[in-house]
Amino acid sequence: MSTKKRRRTNNVKKVNNVFVGTVNAHSESGATKFTIDWKINKFLSLILKKDEITSKPLHDDVTSRKWQLAITKKENGLLTPWLVLKEPEDVEHFFFNYYFSFIDVENKAYLEYDNFWYLEKSHDEWGVTDLIKLQKLVDNKDSWVPNSVLHFRCVIQEFPHDLSLPHAAVIENTLFMDETFSDITFRVQNKEFKAHQIIVSNRAPILLQKFRKSVYAKNSIDIDLFDADAFQELLRYIYTDEVKFTDDTHGEETAKQLLSIADTLQLPRLKKMCELSLITELFEDNALEYFLLAEKNGAQTLKALCIDVIVFKFSVIENTEKWIHFRNTNKDLVDVIIKSKAKHE
Repeated sequence: MSTKKRRRTNNVKKVNNVFVGTVNAHSESGATKFTIDWKINKFLSLILKKDEITSKPLHDDVTSRKWQLAITKKENGLLTPWLVLKEPEDVEHFFFNYYFSFIDVENKAYLEYDNFWYLEKSHDEWGVTDLIKLQKLVDNKDSWVPNSVLHFRCVIQEFPHDLSLPHAAVIENTLFMDETFSDITFRVQNKEFKAHQIIVSNRAPILLQKFRKSVYAKNSIDIDLFDADAFQELLRYIYTDEVKFTDDTHGEETAKQLLSIADTLQLPRLKKMCELSLITELFEDNALEYFLLAEKNGAQTLKALCIDVIVFKFSVIENTEKWIHFRNTNKDLVDVIIKSKAKHE
C-alpha cells in the first residue's frame, strides 16, 4: 500500500451524514486524537454513479484544523479513501498519525491502514492506493455494507511539538564554494574545501577551535570525523543558512551525520534543520535507530516523536530482530518506551 496525492474530479457527491468524536490521548508528546466516523447511506448505488464522494468539512476544536474525508472510484474498480486537510495554507507544519478503517456489521474494523506523516504546506491530501476494491465490497456487502451503509472511520493523532527553527544569525555574504579571498583549507576525506576564516569563525566558532590542532596550522585543517558530502553541507549552512537534503538514502545519511556535527559544534538551528529532515523519513522500521541517534545527540523533538512511533507501532516492532537487539543493549531507553506505553494505555 502507498500514500498518494489525489487527483481532483468534477463528478463529486458530498455526503453529510458524519459524526465526530474528539478526545485527548496521552503520549510522550501529549498528543491529541480526533476521530471521524463517516456513515454513507446507499453507498453502492452512489459510487456507481459518482467518481468521488466527500464528507462535509469537519472542525477539530482541539487543534483548530478542518478535515474532510473522501472516497474516489478509479477506472480499474479500485476505491481510494482520502484524508483532506482544508485550508492548509493557514497552518504550521506538524507531525501526525492517521488511521483508516472500515467498520463491519459487528462493529469490527476491516481493511485497516495507518501511517505517520510530517505535514508541510505543499501537501494537504493523503490516500491509500490499493486498500479496497468495489467488487470486494459487493461480494461482502451483507457484512461490510449492511443495509447499503458504508462505515468509514478515520482517527487523526497529532503530536504538538515545537518544530519551528531557531532564529538565524546574520549571513555575511554568498562566498560559498568560492575561492576568492579564501584563507583557510579544510581537508576532509582527501577532498579540499576552501573557506574564509572570518565567516567560519563567526558562524561556527567551535569548528576552528576544535579541529585546529596547532596555532601554527593557521591555514590548513585536517578533519577525519566527517563525511566529505556532509561537510560540504555544513559549509553551505555556514555561508547561506541553507542545507540541501536530497530525496534519497544519501540525503538521509547526510542528515544523520549533520545532526551529530551540529550537536558537536553547538549549532542549534542546523541541528533543528536535521531533525526536521529526519522526521519526514521517520517510520516504524527506522524508529529505533533514530531514537538512538536522537538520544546520543540531544535531539529532543526527534526523540519524542521516535518514542511515539515506537509506542503506537509496538505490536509490530516488538517482533523484530531490531527490537531484540535494542532491548538487550539499551535497557534505560527500553524503560522510557515502556513507561510511555503505559501512559498511553
